[in-house]
Amino acid sequence: MTTERGHHTANQTSAAFLLKVIEGGAWPDEAERSRRYDLAFDVYIKARSYALLNKVFFFLALFGTVAVVSWPVVAVLEVVEGTVLSASVTQTAVTAFTAFAVYFYSYFKKRQMACETLMRTIAFSEKTSADLWPVILDELARLDEGFAFKGAPPSEKA
Repeated sequence: MTTERGHHTANQTSAAFLLKVIEGGAWPDEAERSRRYDLAFDVYIKARSYALLNKVFFFLALFGTVAVVSWPVVAVLEVVEGTVLSASVTQTAVTAFTAFAVYFYSYFKKRQMACETLMRTIAFSEKTSADLWPVILDELARLDEGFAFKGAPPSEKA
């Protein structure tokens, strides 16, 4: 069974696939195709960046998780008394680093998926590109806000 046919290949992100779908879509006119492609390409740039960061933090989280899980086993099997491997501060730091990596993996994965959802909207919506612009731009602005901390500071609650 082949995994490639035209612009269909399993070795690409959904965003890359959707960009090719939009580029080759049967739109009412060339101007509509061009506007949809430009809008989708803006979203694709973000999706690609999020996908790269997502992969980096996935592997850091994976490495950290293996280290956290295997640390006690290594400490028991090896006589490492008095070394940096037996220090609880080191183990705590590795655990904190792993939590950091898992959080950012999750953060960037959610944003990558949001971008891919926007691209699906651009590719498969029956609305015109003019009707899609405000919706897509509002969602991109929300994604660009960055980190949001839940709840307002105590001085603003009232």
